[in-house]
Amino acid sequence: MIMQLLGKITEKKTYHFHQNFYLRLNIGYTTILFGLLPKSKMESLYLFFIAFIGITGSYITWQQYRPPQKITWHNIPLSITIILISIMLAIRCYASDWCQYYSLFLQYQTGYDPLREPEFLWQGITRCLAATGMSAQLYFVIMFALQLYLFFRVIRKNFPFLLPFAAAIYLITDMMNGSNIMRHWTAILIFLNAIPYIEKRKLLPYTLLFFIASGFHKSIWLFFPLYWILNYSITSNIKIQLSIIFISLIFGQTLILQFLRIITSWMPTGYYDFYANQGEELQLNKGHVSSGLGILLYYLCNLSVVIYSNVLKRYYRKYHFYIFYKAFFYGQILYSALYKAGDSARLSAYLYYTHPFLIAFLLHYLWKHRQNTMYLIWFVALCFMLLAPYLLGLFNKEELIFFWNMQNHLRFMYELNNHRY
Repeated sequence: MIMQLLGKITEKKTYHFHQNFYLRLNIGYTTILFGLLPKSKMESLYLFFIAFIGITGSYITWQQYRPPQKITWHNIPLSITIILISIMLAIRCYASDWCQYYSLFLQYQTGYDPLREPEFLWQGITRCLAATGMSAQLYFVIMFALQLYLFFRVIRKNFPFLLPFAAAIYLITDMMNGSNIMRHWTAILIFLNAIPYIEKRKLLPYTLLFFIASGFHKSIWLFFPLYWILNYSITSNIKIQLSIIFISLIFGQTLILQFLRIITSWMPTGYYDFYANQGEELQLNKGHVSSGLGILLYYLCNLSVVIYSNVLKRYYRKYHFYIFYKAFFYGQILYSALYKAGDSARLSAYLYYTHPFLIAFLLHYLWKHRQNTMYLIWFVALCFMLLAPYLLGLFNKEELIFFWNMQNHLRFMYELNNHRY
C-alpha cells in the first residue's frame, strides 16, 4: 500500500518535472532563437530549432502516454509544441504562396475582396480574422496552429504510440512545404483525418470532412470516390506492387497527365502559375532541399514501406494500417507519374502525404525488433535516408526573410496587391 502510494507520488512529480523542464527549455531556446535569427540570417538555425522543439515536445508527450489512455489536448508539452512552432512558422516569409496569402489578408483588412476562388471556409475565416484588426502574423499563427492540430489529431485518434516517429518525419520532410501551400495543405490534413472512416464504413462523417476540406481547397472532391475504391484490397504480392510503381514512374506521366488535364480543366491553374512566377522572380523558393539526392532518398524510404507492407499489415491490424497503406500505395503511383507535372502533381499530395505515418509504422516496428541485427541496420539506414537531405539543408546559408524586414520587398508586395484576379 505504501509502495503504491509512493509510486503514484513519484510518477506525478516526474510528470510535473517533464512539463516544467520542457516549458523552461523551450522558453530559453525560443528566446535565443529570436535573438539570433535577425542577425545570423541562416536558415539552418531556424530549421534546427523548429525540429528541436517539435521532436522534444512529441517525445515528452509520448513518454507520458500510457495505453489504453489517450493523449489529450490538455497535455502541456504537446500544446506548447503547437504554439511555439506556429509562432516560429509565422515570423518568416516562405515562398510565393505565403506572400500571396499575406497580401490577401492585408487586402481583406482594407475592405477589398480580391478572391476569385470561393473556397468558402478559408475565405470566411480570413475575413473574420481580418475584421478583428489583428496583425497578419497572428493570423498565420492561428492557421499554422490549425494545421498542426489536424496533423497531431490523426496520430492521437489512431496510433498515439507513433507520436515521436511521425512528428519527426513530418517536421523534417513536409511541414515547411505545407506552411507555404496553406489552403491546400489544410485540406490534405482534413482528408487524412477522414481516412479511418473509410475502414469503419461511416459515409456521413467522411462526407462531412470532405465538405469541410472543400472549404479550403475544392480539388478534394476529386478523391471522394476513394470511400469505395479503398475498400477493395490490393495485391499482396510485393513484386507486383513494386513493378506497378516503377511502370508508373517510366510510362505513367503521359497517360495520367492527359487524364487529369481533362478532369481538372475546370480548375483555375493560372492562380498557381502566378505564384510560381513571382516566387522565381524574387528567388524565395531557394534554400530548401529539393535536389535529386533528396528525392531519391525519400523515394527509397517509401519503397521500404512497400517491401515491409505485408509484415506491417499483420502486426498493426488494429491501427488502421492497411487503409492508410492503400491510400499511400495509390499516392505513390500518382506521385511517380506526376512529380514533374507542375500544378497537376499537387493532386497526388492527398494520398502521397500519408507517408509520415507509414514510415513511422516501419520505424516503430524495426525499433521494437532491434534485437534482430538486420532490423537494426535497416532502422539506422532509414533514419539516415530521412535525415541526410535535412542535414544537408542545414548548411544552406540562404537569407531568411522575416515579416519585420518585408519592406525590402515592397515591389513584390505591390505587384501582389495590384494583381486583379
